Amino acid sequence: MLRVRIAITQLTPSNPTANTLSTIIPVGIVVFRATKAVSGDNLGTGEAATEMEVLDSVSGERLAAAVDRRQGGKGVFRGKWEDTKEAFDFWAKRFRQRLDEMRK
Repeated sequence: MLRVRIAITQLTPSNPTANTLSTIIPVGIVVFRATKAVSGDNLGTGEAATEMEVLDSVSGERLAAAVDRRQGGKGVFRGKWEDTKEAFDFWAKRFRQRLDEMRK
């Protein structure tokens, strides 16, 4: 049996207005590119970070651990929590894939 510990360590909603304006308006695009160049962040997008640990439930031995941070993409009229939901969906699919690989 496995014991899985998961923690959400950072959660930031997107700003749909800033995301849209920095995607379609020339001045916004320039600001977006400057922000991306300086900080590596996408302007107006949400982000989430997580930590995960898988332990043997009997011995307590650590079998796996992971830390990840995902930042949303640029797009017009994206919802406030769409980037965050996409990050959670990505992690869930990847976790399921890893469990399936371990069973083989």
